[in-house]
Amino acid sequence: MEVKDDNAYYLLVKNDIQKDADEKLKDDSGRKQILSAYKWQEFSDGLAKEADALSGVTLNDAAISSYDPSMFADTSSSTS
Repeated sequence: MEVKDDNAYYLLVKNDIQKDADEKLKDDSGRKQILSAYKWQEFSDGLAKEADALSGVTLNDAAISSYDPSMFADTSSSTS
């Protein structure tokens, strides 16, 4: 389909979405990736709502600062 106006030409193409959907959904990894993408915002919003509902919570910055982040880094190599 071609659409034009005074300043530009637009070319619209309709592709078969079923082929792409079948390819992405053929294995469990693809399904999990799509589900994660769709549900991430809902999860993030719910988490923020629950965090805002907490009261009487304080951070102990001195305790947090006393740990070096490198203590938590995974230094093991998975390649042999």
